[in-house]
Amino acid sequence: ILVAIQSINGIVDGVVGSRLLGSEAMAAVGLFSPLLSLLYAVAFIIILGSQVLGSQYAGKGEAENTNRIFSITVCLITIVGVIVGIILTVFSEPLARLLKGDELLAAYMRGVAFSFLFDVMGAIFADYLQLVGNVKKTYLGMAMLIVTNVLLNVIFIRQFDMGVFGLGFATTLSIVITCVVMGHGFFSKKSRVHLILKELPWNKVLDIMKYGSSAATFNLVLALKGFALNYIVLYIGGDVALGALSVYNSILGVTGA
Repeated sequence: ILVAIQSINGIVDGVVGSRLLGSEAMAAVGLFSPLLSLLYAVAFIIILGSQVLGSQYAGKGEAENTNRIFSITVCLITIVGVIVGIILTVFSEPLARLLKGDELLAAYMRGVAFSFLFDVMGAIFADYLQLVGNVKKTYLGMAMLIVTNVLLNVIFIRQFDMGVFGLGFATTLSIVITCVVMGHGFFSKKSRVHLILKELPWNKVLDIMKYGSSAATFNLVLALKGFALNYIVLYIGGDVALGALSVYNSILGVTGA
């Protein structure tokens, strides 16, 4: 689901951004993608580690422990996601220069700064919706993601002239809406899996990291490959080539998902 969310957002930004903002905007999206893959390497550790522990407790019929693992996962994601969002917002310009970008990339990063938090939160909600047998809500959330991202892109870029920042902010807001659709039920005690804030098992954080660590390797390799490929394409073909590569990678991601 996390890969699907990333890919859907990428292809929507690619199609809408290329038509409304041009190749330079798409080059900014492309330059950001390897950094996002690097962040997802961290996210997959939390997601898969939580998946393993949560499923173990659910299989044993230990509902309270399942709730605690779900809750500690939500807390971990919130902490990591807020830190990432602050860094991308405050240090957008130096990060853009480091990634061989300019103010367009910096503006896009500010727009999507907190999308990582809600991307990963949505993936966790999807995991636990499957656990409680409510997959339909996941599909509804994904449909909302596509519709709202397209509509918000058009509104922010055409109506409010927010440029590449609007492109990124539309992505963030659409995934927030998706999270609300998929996750609102987890805040009710009537749900078999629900959020609790008492007696959280912080001692299980290391177990989550251990079980999920193998998932980080592949995304780390993808990130390193992406950084290298972006520099090569940008050097040889410029913004147009990098924008084309960004759109292609988005389509490839959706096909793989």
